[in-house]
Amino acid sequence: SVTLPLGTPRVLLTMVAENGVEAGETAAVAPFIDIYMCRHGTTTWNLAKKWQGETDTDLADVGIEQARATAELLAARLQSVSRIFTSDLKRARATAEIYGERFGCEVAVD
Repeated sequence: SVTLPLGTPRVLLTMVAENGVEAGETAAVAPFIDIYMCRHGTTTWNLAKKWQGETDTDLADVGIEQARATAELLAARLQSVSRIFTSDLKRARATAEIYGERFGCEVAVD
């Protein structure tokens, strides 16, 4: 447990507010989480040197291999992953699903 000093940043107070803890009180605080951000793999349009913006393009074969390699790199460095968040674009979702398969965790599409 820790004592939250007066002037504790609002973000930390929000994290423990569910337990009814206020600044100056003692509380058991959950550990902070690490957030990793990864770009999607190379797409078919990347290879064609086309600008895709929000156009919904597929991963190229090399992009799939990049996602698998990144998943392995992360797996070597992280003990666990509880959830992966991704956009609904095919390239991002396909990349995230490769990560999710490697870590056996949920992929949340937003």
